[in-house]
Amino acid sequence: MKTRVTLTIDPKVLKRARRIARDRDTSVSAVIEDLVRSTPVEGDSQRVSFSEKWAGRFELVPDNGEDPRRSALLRKYGRQSK
Repeated sequence: MKTRVTLTIDPKVLKRARRIARDRDTSVSAVIEDLVRSTPVEGDSQRVSFSEKWAGRFELVPDNGEDPRRSALLRKYGRQSK
C-alpha cells in the first residue's frame, strides 16, 4: 500500500530530482524512495551491499576498438614508436 506525502523542497533540488528521474526513466517518488531505502539508519542491522546499491547504475559502452582518451593523447602528443 502506498501513502501520499507532501514535501517542502527547494526549487533547485526539485529540478535536479526531476532530471535524475528522467535520466533513470522513473518518477521523482521512486528516486526519493530509492534514496531512503539505500540510506543506512544507525542501529539498523540490515545494510545494503555495495553491489545491491550500484546494480544497474552503470552502462557499459561497446568496445569498437576506438578509445577516445587514447585518440586525444595521440593528437596532443603525436604518435610514439614502440
